[in-house]
Amino acid sequence: MTKTRRITRIAISSVLLFLGAQIALLSEPAFTLTTLSLFIISSFLDPIDSLTATLIYLLLGLVGVPVFSHFTAGFGVLFGISGGFFLAFPIMAYISSHFVRKFQKSFIPRFTVFFFVTIISYVFEIFWLLITKSVNVSFGAILTGYILPFLPFDIIKCAAAPFIIEKLQGIIKKW
Repeated sequence: MTKTRRITRIAISSVLLFLGAQIALLSEPAFTLTTLSLFIISSFLDPIDSLTATLIYLLLGLVGVPVFSHFTAGFGVLFGISGGFFLAFPIMAYISSHFVRKFQKSFIPRFTVFFFVTIISYVFEIFWLLITKSVNVSFGAILTGYILPFLPFDIIKCAAAPFIIEKLQGIIKKW
């Protein structure tokens, strides 16, 4: 693959993360399609490029480009109450890409990988909230108020991703 093609794929993947962030089903909490976008890009990019695409997305948001949900950006958003989720994105992308590429047309292993990295994001968010004291509540309250509400929607995204990826594979191979 040429360097230009690789850079283009990474840039398009960063844009896909931005687009996923703008598709929100609710405003608070924001149930977006960012992680679904992350699952898709991790299936088509190698681990380093997946990591790079997510880091570019986060860096753009950090410097003020409104790439996060509801066209928000900045230090306060990236390191705010959802900071743990944001910090997990690069790790999620790297791990997903590393493992999901091994299961080219297999639903259960792909779903399992996506669910596993989703759990990683929950762990990051829990530790983020406990360490930064962004919310002054107990572990149980964090779990029930900031993690469990996302679980059903995240399971749906984990289940939808393998089907979407399979449909996109023919198009992406030409890329």
